[in-house]
Amino acid sequence: MDQIVDLGFCQLHPLNMDSAVDYILELTTFAGAQIVVTPNMDHAQRLSHQSVNTSLQNAYADASLSLCDSRILQKLIQWSGLAPPPVVTGSNLTEVLFERVLNATHEILILGGSKDVFEGLKLRYPTLNLQHHNPSMGFIRNEDEINQICELVRESNADFIFIALGSPQQEILAQRIKQRGIDKGVLLCIGASLLFLTGHEKRAPEWMQLLRMEWFYRLSRNPGRLAGRYFRNFLAAGRIYLKIRSAAKG
Repeated sequence: MDQIVDLGFCQLHPLNMDSAVDYILELTTFAGAQIVVTPNMDHAQRLSHQSVNTSLQNAYADASLSLCDSRILQKLIQWSGLAPPPVVTGSNLTEVLFERVLNATHEILILGGSKDVFEGLKLRYPTLNLQHHNPSMGFIRNEDEINQICELVRESNADFIFIALGSPQQEILAQRIKQRGIDKGVLLCIGASLLFLTGHEKRAPEWMQLLRMEWFYRLSRNPGRLAGRYFRNFLAAGRIYLKIRSAAKG
């Protein structure tokens, strides 16, 4: 693997989609659970903040694979003087895994997502061995429920665990599962990826993605939920750049 890109607040592996998929398959052969994260600007604004929850920082530090999920973050890395890693979004990675990699020999557990989303997933991939559990709201503050989820993962014997619970909950939960000493499994923190995969939400057109305007497309479709998040990300862009530039200078 090429040299890891250190942003100061997290690290990124400079892998393209094919190399990332190959490495994830390799992770399935490792002993113990392995975490895959895909940091975007929203993750970066929290990770780069001085008062960030250390649980999130620790979860990212414990990840086996960290992929750049933002063309804007990629550009900030380039402006800082570092070699920008390829963009491998969680949504695209999830689709590639479901379309090209997963098969009937794999045990697959979905953590998060509504019943309708899970039913849509089963309809699209009827040959896959899919299990589903949707934690309650606020589960991350309920130690008993976290313990129950960890035990569920153990009993599922899953090769792939897709955690669709939003950040930072999904990353913190992934580390808790790993710390529990699960024998195997790749824990993929995928956010809203299943909504796109099942058609419950639409991705921006490719030309908008290439112009780094996907955020604008999503904002126009769901301003009530996303306006605050994107405003915080905008305000944090300068801080994120300075953190990366400082890391680049060593």
